Amino acid sequence: MLDKDGMEVPATILSFCTFYLHPTFENPVRKISTIPFTLEESGWGEFDMKIVCHFKGKAGQFSIYHDLSFADNAYAVDYTIDVPYYLPEFRPFLEKDFDLPAIDADPEPYKGGTKWLREVPFLDEDQVTEFVQKILNNSAVQSEVEKRDKMDTFYMYLGQLPDDLIDELGYFIQNRGMEDSNDSKAQLKQEDDSEIFGDI
Repeated sequence: MLDKDGMEVPATILSFCTFYLHPTFENPVRKISTIPFTLEESGWGEFDMKIVCHFKGKAGQFSIYHDLSFADNAYAVDYTIDVPYYLPEFRPFLEKDFDLPAIDADPEPYKGGTKWLREVPFLDEDQVTEFVQKILNNSAVQSEVEKRDKMDTFYMYLGQLPDDLIDELGYFIQNRGMEDSNDSKAQLKQEDDSEIFGDI
């Protein structure tokens, strides 16, 4: 990898990389856990090789799709990746080779009322599903998701979500209890009516 000065340095931020070779290779899935994470093999010629690399500190992973070609005896391809520099447990691995932006230098977080966030851990399974679906259905979030490989892990701050989406989520949480309460009251009223009038 290239450091802050554009100099090549060991990829010490990685824990391991998994190479997915052509199916004609024996053991086509190879896990390499030592720097420089290189693989030497002979066999099938040109093919698209997938490489999945994992960051240290369980900070996620990224995928590279390398077009393996023998048109040249040797060639180099540069890849750009997104690095979760904001994760506290991962930042120490980056500080040696990179100038990291301060967390406070990130875009200002959403300043609206977010006390409703405390209620999220108490949602039931159906409510969690609906909550997550509201996020995934948002066009801005969909656009960001479509930029990523489906196998990659990535993170979004609350402050990165559109303000209107945060308002919608807050409204959903704050009014969910009222809806459940109204459902319960309706059920109780129905039971009371049954006791008074009996079955018809």
